[in-house]
Amino acid sequence: MQLDMNRQEAIWLERMLERSNMVTSYKAYWMIGVLEEIIEGHDVIDFDKVVSRMITNSWYPIIQYKLNFGFQDQLGKVIYYINDTYHYGAEIKKTNLLNLLCFSSELLGDTTLQNMKKAFYNMAPYRLLSPFFREKTKGLKDQKKNRLITQLSQDSQDCFYKIDEPNKMIIVNPHWMDYINENQVVIKGWLQNKLIIYLQVKNPSVPSIPFKLEPPSSRNLTKATNYWKRFNMVEPIKDIYTGKPLTSEYYEELGAFSIDHFIPWSFVLHDELWNLMPTFKHINSSKSDKLPLLDKYLMEFCDLQYRAINYMKQSTSNQKILEDYLTIGGSDTTASIIKKGSYVDQVIFTESIKSALMPIYQIAYNQGFEVWEH
Repeated sequence: MQLDMNRQEAIWLERMLERSNMVTSYKAYWMIGVLEEIIEGHDVIDFDKVVSRMITNSWYPIIQYKLNFGFQDQLGKVIYYINDTYHYGAEIKKTNLLNLLCFSSELLGDTTLQNMKKAFYNMAPYRLLSPFFREKTKGLKDQKKNRLITQLSQDSQDCFYKIDEPNKMIIVNPHWMDYINENQVVIKGWLQNKLIIYLQVKNPSVPSIPFKLEPPSSRNLTKATNYWKRFNMVEPIKDIYTGKPLTSEYYEELGAFSIDHFIPWSFVLHDELWNLMPTFKHINSSKSDKLPLLDKYLMEFCDLQYRAINYMKQSTSNQKILEDYLTIGGSDTTASIIKKGSYVDQVIFTESIKSALMPIYQIAYNQGFEVWEH
């Protein structure tokens, strides 16, 4: 979204998050934290509350999607420390995590965590205001610059907020309160775009960055479940991870029929059939968002996919379901993929599946996704 550049506040927002000055993500996440506090009606805001919001807002992109925030970025370090120590995982809700960070006696008593949070106090509140006082602070070292920005913010009516250094708080200027409340939807969209651009630079080969800033609202695997159950009825499938048939006699031991993303959903962020297959629920939970060991499972996966698509091409009246396979490339044309009655060449199909999977597998591995085998 675009800001209305006829407003002076919009001009200052752009200056505060100039791309050339966004070496790390903390300015954007500090601004998001302040914005959320303002929308909740607060004009006097603790440093610690904003830092806690910085952590909660960047938690999901880092823990679930393993996005790289850059070597110098400190948010990833504090988030991995919290997760490694307290094991909250990607499933924790933002509101719950925020409450824990602000009120949990265990976390408040964690000296390492509190020191990591306080490290943001020394930079974020001041650096966001730097554009308002650029000429007067030019060439100063950090501590002197912070002191001068604090002093100048007291008398400025233009700057975003005043800094109350002794109490570690900011006080939002009234006209900024009004501006943000009146334009919060546009400002949120503008901020999200700033983060997307930043993260795309840091993660150049990772797909679907715009959709990895927040948890998904919902997912639907009904089409894939129906597809694989139908195939399993006529040609019983062996689970490639356990070698056991996907039949009811094994459900009590290994869990019910379940759909697995061969390359984890948290990396590809889609539910296309060529990356899906059936397995047992307990096995799926064990694999979670890990990468399957290719040497052990890839060829069995390709063979299962090949047998399924050939059966469905012969039998289904709804050829549209097969259109997911068009995105894997290869020499099969649109017409041949959806045309009932024709067979897919196994060598071409297998190479197409491998060509689609291998590059994204390697990128996911480089991004930090762990390898798994049963």
